[in-house]
Amino acid sequence: MRKGDEILKENIRVTTQLLKERQKGWLDAARQAKCAFRSAEDIAGKLEDCFFGQVSGILKTDFMAVGSKGEKAFALLCRHLEKAGIIAMVYEEAERRNTGVIADD
Repeated sequence: MRKGDEILKENIRVTTQLLKERQKGWLDAARQAKCAFRSAEDIAGKLEDCFFGQVSGILKTDFMAVGSKGEKAFALLCRHLEKAGIIAMVYEEAERRNTGVIADD
């Protein structure tokens, strides 16, 4: 018996409400993180207004270099988190269609 097979012997129950709640929380956190990242990027771009020297230029360059990667990463993360809500809806629909078909033994 492989590890995890014993789990398959049990009844599998999906709590879609919990999945939807978690998905909403995770999506909110990801969006807040994206806003914080944009804010930090904006601040780094304005440091030269107050600070002169190599450090502010390096910081601005670094943020510009990771800016597009960060945008893509946050977009991908949010897309995957949105899929959790879709998964919950698919399970709920499947449960509605299977009501009375599957019974506990």
